[in-house]
Amino acid sequence: MPISHHEVLLRMIGEDGEIVPPMSFIPVAERYDLMPEIDFWVVENFLRYCAQKRRQSSLGRYTINLSGASINKPKFVDGLEEMLRRSSVPCEVILF
Repeated sequence: MPISHHEVLLRMIGEDGEIVPPMSFIPVAERYDLMPEIDFWVVENFLRYCAQKRRQSSLGRYTINLSGASINKPKFVDGLEEMLRRSSVPCEVILF
C-alpha cells in the first residue's frame, strides 16, 4: 500500500544527544503558555522544509497537530494564515 501522508512530529534533542520524550516537555510548555509559540515554530520550519524539498521533488501530504491553546488564540490563527499566504507551499499539502 502506498504512503498516503506523513505526520510532522515535534521532538527535542537533549544535551546528551538523546531524544527527549514529548511528555517530558509539552506539559511544561503548556503550563507556561508556550504552545502557540512552539506550534508557530513547527509550522514555520515545516514550510521552510517544504520549500527546499519542492525544488528537489514533488511534495506529499502532511498532517501537523496544533495545540488547543494555539487554535483558540485569534492572534495565532491570524499569524498562521499570513504565514501560509506568504508561503509557496500549496495549501492542499497540509492538514491541521
